[in-house]
Amino acid sequence: MSDFNQNDDLSPEEFKKSLEQSSNCPLLDINISEDKMLAHVSIVSDNKNQKLTPEILINELKLRGVISGVSLNAIEKVVEQWNRDGKIPKNTLIAEGIAPDIGEAGKEILNAAGITDPDILTKIKALETPHIASVLELCKAGRVNNGQAVLKKDASKKMIGTNVFGEQTMVSSRVQPGSGVEYNEKNAEYFAMESGILSFIDNTLEIIPVIFTHLAKVNVSPGHMQASITLFPAHQQEPQITENDAFNALKEAGIKIGINEDLVKTAVQKCIQENRIINEVVAEGIASIDGKNGEVEYLKDFNESLKPKLLEDGSADFKDISLIKSVSKYEKLARLHPPEKGIPGTNLFGDALPARDGVPEKMPCGNNTEVSKEDDAVLIASITGNARLNHNLLEVTDCYVVGNDVDYETGNISYPKTLLVKGDVKSGFTVEVGQDAEIHGIVEDSNVRAGGKVLIRAGFIGSGAGLIEAKDDVGLAYIRNQKVRCRKNITIAGEAINSQLFARSNIEVGGRKLGIVGGMASARREIICESAGNESGIRTTLEAGVDFALIEEKYKTEDKIKELSGSKIKIDEHLNKLGRIKKMKKVLTQKETILLKKLVEMQIKIKKQLDTLDERKALISEKIGQIGNARIIVHHTVYPGVTIKIGGNMLTIEKKLTGPKTFIMKSSDIKVL
Repeated sequence: MSDFNQNDDLSPEEFKKSLEQSSNCPLLDINISEDKMLAHVSIVSDNKNQKLTPEILINELKLRGVISGVSLNAIEKVVEQWNRDGKIPKNTLIAEGIAPDIGEAGKEILNAAGITDPDILTKIKALETPHIASVLELCKAGRVNNGQAVLKKDASKKMIGTNVFGEQTMVSSRVQPGSGVEYNEKNAEYFAMESGILSFIDNTLEIIPVIFTHLAKVNVSPGHMQASITLFPAHQQEPQITENDAFNALKEAGIKIGINEDLVKTAVQKCIQENRIINEVVAEGIASIDGKNGEVEYLKDFNESLKPKLLEDGSADFKDISLIKSVSKYEKLARLHPPEKGIPGTNLFGDALPARDGVPEKMPCGNNTEVSKEDDAVLIASITGNARLNHNLLEVTDCYVVGNDVDYETGNISYPKTLLVKGDVKSGFTVEVGQDAEIHGIVEDSNVRAGGKVLIRAGFIGSGAGLIEAKDDVGLAYIRNQKVRCRKNITIAGEAINSQLFARSNIEVGGRKLGIVGGMASARREIICESAGNESGIRTTLEAGVDFALIEEKYKTEDKIKELSGSKIKIDEHLNKLGRIKKMKKVLTQKETILLKKLVEMQIKIKKQLDTLDERKALISEKIGQIGNARIIVHHTVYPGVTIKIGGNMLTIEKKLTGPKTFIMKSSDIKVL
């Protein structure tokens, strides 16, 4: 820093020379702070070719009266930067006065440990309960009593400074009394006007009122079912909290029931012994308990899942699965348990809390079942047959049992209800049932159609002439060279070789050595298999996100559109022919008139049908494109030669992939996870 002589005024010649130099230098702007302690310089000229010298800048400062605290180093940097770059930062500090030294208002002057961190002060003021124990968790602060001197000025320090104009500056003190503090000028001391803790931030003294005595605060949950008590220990020599204080706080909060006295006493002891804030849940209401709904207890296992049980070696079979639940006449099928009454509760204030009574369940009475005359809570079978759940109703139907094979001895079988075949179904024969079909043996090149589920405990094999169609699930031990179509899930315990599998829901193949090998597996939602393809690279297609039933319906709709369009063309030709005849004869015969009327009616009818079919085709196409969360999961190996399809996208596997692998659609591409 440098001070210029106050009497060092410019002579007329120097002033004239300065003006001449200034005309060739950039325009300078000298900015003086309000307290005259700082001077900044800015250059507002756009002409980068103008030159600047230290003498010009010093003269400009002198012209503005800036003579004290000038930084020659800052002047040289400004000049160098302007002449080099043609610019300098705005408001560059060029001169700084000497502030008066009013003494250090630190620990040696403060008479109590105070708060000096603004963030901590903000947290303390935000406390719901400004208690000294809460404050001490945030910082070290001492107690200040009403009338206590909290700060004394140090008068031994000089109180004179110099601004940039060279003028002396004097201040009485930079310490300001804030809330709860007064200044005694005679003694040069600051006094607390109330008890609390001291804050000394931004040269301002302030007393923050806090509670120094013990405190018990109760907080009740929104539902009035739980109450906690917060105990604050007293500061230093103040009387400590007692059990009565805690119980009185609970009483004042309106707590009438559910108080755990042992927890209250323990909390008080901890607060005293550990001298810290304690928060404990000490009261709980009695919750109401809704009555249990009535329910049906099934007295037989009516689980109809066709998923096979996994054996210890990891293989699976259908030995323990059966669709046939044989029951005798008057056999007990289910028991109806009544609902239970609700138990009312009480909140902490003693208010009653109502409880809902359980809702009764209906007896699942289906065909050929009845309520027992001996026990009206029991459902029994009215006939001997096969018991099954049908839309939450128990029904008993006749079950046709074939004791051996379906062959030339039995012929084709068509039965409206449930069928059990204890042997095989030989090649060339047809089995059609209205409900479920369970076959214990092998199904060869035959057709099996069911209105419900199909379970084949052995395999489905042949040359490819066989077909299983079901409106529900299909379960197989294994399949080779055959075709399965079902409206729900296909579950295969072993392998699926060179077969065509179509399911509107999921396909799961559990064979460990051989999974899906050759052929196609198509499911609307998910395909899960142990392996796909084989070492020889046989062509195998796994397709998810496709509903075969919708595709078939689309094909049928297109065929119908084609058929009607052909009929419309023929009608249009006949109408054109009649039009030509009328043009030539001027009039049509009665027979031709009747024909014309019929053709027009048929044309209108076909047009309406075509419009309806076009709408139906568009709707089907939209549904086909909705693949949802379709995915394909292969647990062990995916071999080359396997094609993965999801929706309209295709991925050909060229290198062996070791599982587990999951194939999903992401960002319009098939991703392998």
